[in-house]
Amino acid sequence: MQKFEIVNALIAHRRYRSYLEICTPLTGFRFARVDRSRLKRCHRIMYNSPPEFDDGHEITFRSEDEHVGDLLDPAARYDLIFVDPHHTFECSLRDLNLASHLLEPGGTIVVHDCSPPFRESASASFRRGSWCGLTYCAYIQFVLSHPELDYYTVDSDFGCGIIKKQQVATTVDGKTSTERRKLLQGWKVEEQRGGEMFDYFLAHRGELLNLISVKEFLAREKIELPLTLRIAQELRRLLWVLRCAAKRALALWVIRQIPGQKKLRVPRWCWIHSSRPVARVRPLLTCYGASLAGCCARSIARAPGSPPTGKTYPTPRNSILPLTGFLVRLDQRFAIDPCLPSLHVLQRGG
Repeated sequence: MQKFEIVNALIAHRRYRSYLEICTPLTGFRFARVDRSRLKRCHRIMYNSPPEFDDGHEITFRSEDEHVGDLLDPAARYDLIFVDPHHTFECSLRDLNLASHLLEPGGTIVVHDCSPPFRESASASFRRGSWCGLTYCAYIQFVLSHPELDYYTVDSDFGCGIIKKQQVATTVDGKTSTERRKLLQGWKVEEQRGGEMFDYFLAHRGELLNLISVKEFLAREKIELPLTLRIAQELRRLLWVLRCAAKRALALWVIRQIPGQKKLRVPRWCWIHSSRPVARVRPLLTCYGASLAGCCARSIARAPGSPPTGKTYPTPRNSILPLTGFLVRLDQRFAIDPCLPSLHVLQRGG
């Protein structure tokens, strides 16, 4: 589930009517995918944006540097604010504080890049590719320092933090403000030691982020999976089945190319057997198929039940297994069985 899908799901479910996005020319990228049909106001703040930059969509408020405080009316409020900041610690923390100030009571902040997957993506300096920077540090410090805010993080699309503006001190997962203070204290102690914060983050990711899966997010918010995601899931399942079938077909083709391999002709129905791999015991299906096809048109071998000797015979028609009394269909890939020949071989319609 991508960030804009989480945003659209929250807009639809909570019936939000105003939206603000805080981003830069190097972040965001999904403003056009926001469902405007449900919104009365849809604004975007973009900083570090040169005047000539244009991505084809409205930039409501633009700043050529990192300053954004004087762009908005201090009295403006929004139901949902999406924060995808410049990924330095200072910009990320500043944008989170700004979003908290502009948020309506009962509103939601969605923060992107809260859970960097590997060390390189969490570097302090900009790098091309998947750069999450230190946004995760600012996000953790912000949510742990505000016990009046409920938060959790969806483990999808580099971590999407969900912050809700509530008036109670108990978080949605049952952590009290005291427990938050302990988490924040441990985080600051590690920071004061000058240790590698990403190592500490990896060791305590679930606790610090209050991490949940996409399925848990949908259940918690009581949101149905969007149609596009359901179709994508079915397509992924279909591709998985086709991939497995292709691998199986390729393996069988490679086996057939081995020199000296001959196709074995075996009787289709036999009275047998035991737990050996030559037999697939499906009594109902086998008897039904035998009645339709006609046993008289098949080659029948009766196995009287002589014990196996360990010898291998090239003709599976003469192989023997202990008698069970079931009609079973032989698998032609496992035709040769290390047993004595049967004492009686009856061939009908040969």
